[in-house]
Amino acid sequence: MQSKEPEKTPTPASTPSPAPVSAPVPTPKAELVESPTSSPVMASSSGQQTVDQVLTILSRLTDYIGEFFVTYQKPLINVALVITALISVYLTLAILDAVNHIPLLGFALAPLFELVGIIYTAWFVWRYMLKASTRQELYKDISGLTSQVTGGQKADS
Repeated sequence: MQSKEPEKTPTPASTPSPAPVSAPVPTPKAELVESPTSSPVMASSSGQQTVDQVLTILSRLTDYIGEFFVTYQKPLINVALVITALISVYLTLAILDAVNHIPLLGFALAPLFELVGIIYTAWFVWRYMLKASTRQELYKDISGLTSQVTGGQKADS
């Protein structure tokens, strides 16, 4: 026993009405402008304003760049130092890798290089790390070098 409901037909009130058509938007009127070659050219005022803005920005570009470098001088120096340090480490590792790949030098000189490194490390610890006065001397040397590199005060040598 199936019950059939009568189908509902849409009424004219329930159908959506089409949206009203809007009037076309007027465009800015073009002006006649004479070009340097004396032939008339059509140019819109908004296009000319855009060209003027771009030319103004381009003419002050060096001023903008100069202001940027003056404002961010210290962070830019820090970034340059970090990049330089990374490049130095990369080049040092590349040179050591190249030396290790030379057949005679890699096997014969590797123990010698390790021995030189161990001796230098022992000397450095003996010279600068054992006493408080020599640690202060090392700190002064490092801070003087740092100030010379970053453009701070000149260290007395």
